[in-house]
Amino acid sequence: MGRRIVLGALVGILAYAAPGGAAKVEVRLVTHPGVGLSEAPKADLAAIFQRRLVTWRNGTPATPVDQSLRSPAREAFSSQVLGMSLISVQAFWQKHLSAGGQEPPPVRSSDEEVLAYVAATPGAVGYILSTTTVPANVRELAIKR
Repeated sequence: MGRRIVLGALVGILAYAAPGGAAKVEVRLVTHPGVGLSEAPKADLAAIFQRRLVTWRNGTPATPVDQSLRSPAREAFSSQVLGMSLISVQAFWQKHLSAGGQEPPPVRSSDEEVLAYVAATPGAVGYILSTTTVPANVRELAIKR
């Protein structure tokens, strides 16, 4: 019974948050300069954001940061990189946590907050709207398909 209530609440939140008929939103990934990579495989990025991979291929600890459920960037990232809808992502975390898994990545409410977090956190990776300027204190990370 409790799961139905939680899932129903998530569906309501996501329905409210989802933009209807909006143009396709694109995101860019950004990392802390210490990560030292210019590209990463899409599968690795999905595993990092799902806490199944805890280090980058070069051994640096991976520290993902998400945007809020209301963010068009979060919806685009979930679709384009994770290959999941926001509802599926939330269901994944519900199942993962109930099995004793790690907490989901921390959430920031804007591109600017993600950029500040990534700049200040060694190993960090986040995503921003493709229209947002990438400052010099973070590095853009290409997705290797």
